[in-house]
Amino acid sequence: MSNQNPVINETNLLLKNLIDSSHDGITIADENRKIIWYNKAFHRLSGLTSQQIDGYISYQLVGKGFQETSTVKEAIHYRKVVTRFIKYSSGLECLVTSSF
Repeated sequence: MSNQNPVINETNLLLKNLIDSSHDGITIADENRKIIWYNKAFHRLSGLTSQQIDGYISYQLVGKGFQETSTVKEAIHYRKVVTRFIKYSSGLECLVTSSF
C-alpha cells in the first residue's frame, strides 16, 4: 500500500474510519462471498467474535449456528436487495440488508 498515491491512501483510511465509526453493523465480502472486513458495530450488534467470523462465507454462519438465517444467499440468487430481521446466537435480533 505504501507505493500507492498518498491521496488514495489517505482517502482509503478516511473511508475505513468512517465505516468503522458507523452505528450500523457493516460487513464486506470478496468476490467469493468470503467475509473480508467488518466494523466494530457488527461485533456489537451480532455478538459474534472475530474467531466466529473470519474466513467464513456469511451464510456459513447459519450452518455454524451463529445466526438463524442469511440474506446474502437470497440476494445473490434473486439478484436483488434483501432486508429482513436476523436473530444471532447471542439472542440479539437485527435488521439486515444484503445486496449483490
